[in-house]
Amino acid sequence: MDCTSCKSQPDHESFAPEWRCGWLPSEDWSEAGTCPHSEDICPGYVIQMPEVIETARLLQWRNHGSLAALVDDLPLPMAAAACVDMLDGAVREVEAAMIRDAREDRERHGTR
Repeated sequence: MDCTSCKSQPDHESFAPEWRCGWLPSEDWSEAGTCPHSEDICPGYVIQMPEVIETARLLQWRNHGSLAALVDDLPLPMAAAACVDMLDGAVREVEAAMIRDAREDRERHGTR
């Protein structure tokens, strides 16, 4: 999900419409159903957005018990708190899927 290197690929214009690249106008996106992800817009583009970066930063501070210091003991705005909760939930879903996939892989190969 490295948007910068993706955009620098010589064939970016050929696959970007299929990936629903956020750097392209949405009317140029392919509707052919060949997109390799299920999102409305390429996740590589989304994770580059300042709001997502700031949400990830807030989540890290929260996970380390230091969020109050970051926000000077002020209440976190409701929108920011909701974003942190959504990102935390998404991270937990990915972690659970990785654990499940590793367990299934071990079971398939008969290892512990």
